[in-house]
Amino acid sequence: MVQPRPTRRARSASPNRPLTHGAHYLTGWAVRRVLDVIPTQSTELIVDLGAGLGALTTPLAQRGSRVIAVEQRAGTAIALRRRVEPYGVTVVQRDIRDFRWPSTPFRIVANPPFGLSIWLLRELTQHRPAALYDARLLLQRGFIQQLTAPARNSRTARWQQAAEFTELLRLPPDAFVPPPRVGASLLRLQPRRRARS
Repeated sequence: MVQPRPTRRARSASPNRPLTHGAHYLTGWAVRRVLDVIPTQSTELIVDLGAGLGALTTPLAQRGSRVIAVEQRAGTAIALRRRVEPYGVTVVQRDIRDFRWPSTPFRIVANPPFGLSIWLLRELTQHRPAALYDARLLLQRGFIQQLTAPARNSRTARWQQAAEFTELLRLPPDAFVPPPRVGASLLRLQPRRRARS
């Protein structure tokens, strides 16, 4: 495996701290509901952040998408690689904060740890991976409602200037294991075109 070069994310992350940050895993029926509202195209490049054991990774790859699955925990990444290897999935064992975004056009479809929501939104709007054209993220519903409502603070205003946010689907706590204390929603993030200088 090629070793990553140091990045801003790598320098800011703590390498000795396990990445828990509120991870909640989708149940089977919830996976089906999420996939129902995600259009995918054959050979499309998709990045699955916090892939776990491949609840989203596997069906996306079965649709014919090219999937990069990012999972930090070594044991889980090994099990994931065995499960998705027949579908040509690339498994990257890495903290998602250290992941280097693809240089070719890609979509994110992910159920990331809830505790990384602010970091992830900042990364996708303020730092804006150049090749990202769409992201579908499962996040806490209250957080998504802040993003889709008129901005009430400067941070949300900056994010809304950089991207368009749409709530696509609501899921109750029992859609996850372990269930979070609040419900979640599927957020669509579409980067706005940068103004030409």
